Amino acid sequence: MKGTSPFLKYLAAIIMVFGTYLIGYEVPRSDFIRLISVFFIICIGGYFFWKNNLVKEGLIVAVLVRLVLLFSTPSLSDDCYRYIWDGYCSINGIHPFANVPSELVKQKIVGLDDQLLHQFNSPNYFSVYPLVLQIIFAISAFLGKGNNFLIIILMKVFFVLFEFGAIYFILKLLKKLGKASRECFAFCLASNRFY
Repeated sequence: MKGTSPFLKYLAAIIMVFGTYLIGYEVPRSDFIRLISVFFIICIGGYFFWKNNLVKEGLIVAVLVRLVLLFSTPSLSDDCYRYIWDGYCSINGIHPFANVPSELVKQKIVGLDDQLLHQFNSPNYFSVYPLVLQIIFAISAFLGKGNNFLIIILMKVFFVLFEFGAIYFILKLLKKLGKASRECFAFCLASNRFY
C-alpha cells in the first residue's frame, strides 16, 4: 500500500526485531505471561506488514529477525543439544539412529558426555531427525570442533540458507499461481525455529 506511513513501517519493524531480541535473549521460557505478550506484539507487527502488503519490507524484517537470533542459544526448546549429540555421533563414526544416548554415553566417546546428555530431553530415545538434517548436524559438529555454541550458530546458518531458498521458491510458486506475494509472510516472519 503506497499510503503507508514510513514511521509506521519503521515502528512495526523495530517492534518485531526488538520483540524477537527479547524472546531470544531476555525472556525465560518459564515466564509464560511475558513470553506470550511479547510474541503477541511481534504478531501484530507481522500483521501490519501483511495487511499493508509490504512484501519487500517484510522480507527485510525476516532477515533482520534471523540475524538477531543468530547468536542466541535456543531457549524454548532443548532440541539443539540433541542435534549436537547426533552430529558428534556422526563425526565419531557412530550411526545416530543405532543407539540411544543414555547407553552411548557409557562408552566415553569424545563429545558424547554426561554434560551434553543432560541438556536435552530425549536421552532414552533413538534419533528421529532425517538424513538431510543429520548431514547438517555432522558438518556443524565437525566445523565447530567441540565448541557447542559455535555448532549451534553453524546449524542456524544452514537453516537460514535453506529458509531463504524456501522463501524464494514460495514467492515463485505464489506468482505462478496468481496469488499475492504477501501470502508467504506466515513462513517468512515465523522465526520460532530459532528461539
